[in-house]
Amino acid sequence: MLTRWLTISAALVAAAAPAAVALPPPVPNIQRAPAADGRERPVTQGRLRFESTRFEFGQIVEDLKPTGHFVFTNTGTEDLFVYEVKPTCGCTLADLRRVTGPIETTPGDAGVAGGGIDLTNTVVIPPLADGPARFAPGESGVIAITFDSHAKRGPQNRQTRVFSSDGSGALKTLSMVGHVDPLVIVDPPVINFGNLDKGEVKTEEIWVYGRTPDFEVPRVSTSDDTFSVEVLEPEAREYRGEMLRATRLRVTSKPDTKVGTDTATLYIRTNDERRSMVTTTARGSVRGDLQVIPGLVRRGTLQAGQPFERQVRVVNRRGVPFRILGGALTHPSVNATVTAEPVDAANPTEYVLTIRGRGLRTVPRLQGEITIRTDLAGEETLRLRYSAAIRPPQQATPQPATPNN
Repeated sequence: MLTRWLTISAALVAAAAPAAVALPPPVPNIQRAPAADGRERPVTQGRLRFESTRFEFGQIVEDLKPTGHFVFTNTGTEDLFVYEVKPTCGCTLADLRRVTGPIETTPGDAGVAGGGIDLTNTVVIPPLADGPARFAPGESGVIAITFDSHAKRGPQNRQTRVFSSDGSGALKTLSMVGHVDPLVIVDPPVINFGNLDKGEVKTEEIWVYGRTPDFEVPRVSTSDDTFSVEVLEPEAREYRGEMLRATRLRVTSKPDTKVGTDTATLYIRTNDERRSMVTTTARGSVRGDLQVIPGLVRRGTLQAGQPFERQVRVVNRRGVPFRILGGALTHPSVNATVTAEPVDAANPTEYVLTIRGRGLRTVPRLQGEITIRTDLAGEETLRLRYSAAIRPPQQATPQPATPNN
C-alpha cells in the first residue's frame, strides 16, 4: 500500500512540473575595438587575413607613384567589418575594394611582395565615413595603397593601419617599403667653409647631378653677397655607380665677409621641369683679429647685493695696436661697470677688461652679453657671453640675548 502511494505521489509531482522550454542561443561577447572618432566598433568572429602585409617597390626615382595591392579574406565564421583604412602619411593614399571574381597577378610584377593585381574583378567601396564595409565569411577584398614619392629621398617605410571587427586583433598594419633616388642631386649637400680668418678667400666645389640627357644648371643665385658662384660646363660623371649628367659649381668666400658665423642659401636653377630649382647651404665662420680670453664669463652663484669682479683679456692676434672705446653689461638684475686698461700703453695690442658690479635681486639663471666697442674696422663691436645665478641674501643668525648680572 505504501509503495502504491509513493508511486502515485511521484506521478503527480511529475505531472505538476512545467514543460521544458528551449533557451535562446548565448549572446556573443561584444567588445570594443579602438575608435579614433569615438564611435562604437563591435568585435565579431570575422577574421581579417592578408596574403601579405608588406609591399616592396624597390629602388625608384623621385616623383614616381608605386601602388601596392594587399589582398585579404574573411576567414572567420561571422561577418567582418572594416571600419577604417588610415595611412600614417599624407604622401600615401588608400583605396578599399571588394573582389567580385577571380584576380590575377599582373605581368611584370610577379615575385614582388604584395603583388601587382589586376583590378578588373573588383569594385570600389564608398568612403568608410558613411559606414563600415561588410565582408561575409569567405569573401575577399583588396586595399590598393599608392605612395607619392615627390620630394622624398632615401629609405622609405610608409604604413597604413586597418581597423576592423577581427576579434583576434582589431588593428593590422600594411607597409610600403623601398628606396627613392632624387631627380636632382647636390653633392656634397652642404658647403662648409669651416673657420676663416678675416679677409681670407677660400673656394669650395660642389656637383649638381641630373637624370635627363641634356641636364644643366643655367644659373645660381644666393641669399646674400657673402659668397660668389661660378657655373662650369656640364659633363658626364659617375655618381655611386651610375653615369649621370653633372654641372660643377665653384663657390668662393669674399674677402669683405663680416666677422662671425655666416650662412647663405644657394638657389640652383635647372632645366629639368620636374625639379626646376633646388637649394643648398653655404656656411662658414670668420675669425676676427681681436680675441677675447676667455670667450665666456661664468660667475657661478652670487648673493643679492654681493659685489663681484671678473677680468678678461682682449688681444689683437696680428699684433696691431687698437683702442677699446668702452664696454657695457646691461641687465635689470645687475648693476655693473666695464673698464679697459692696455697692458702696454705705448703699444696697445692687448687690454685687460674688468667687470665690477653686484646683483640686485634673485635670478635663478642669469645670462646675457657684455658689449665691447673698439676702433678696429670690421670689429667695431665685440660680444662676450656671461652666465651666473643670484640667490637671496643670507639672513643673519640672531644671537642669543646676554643675561643681565
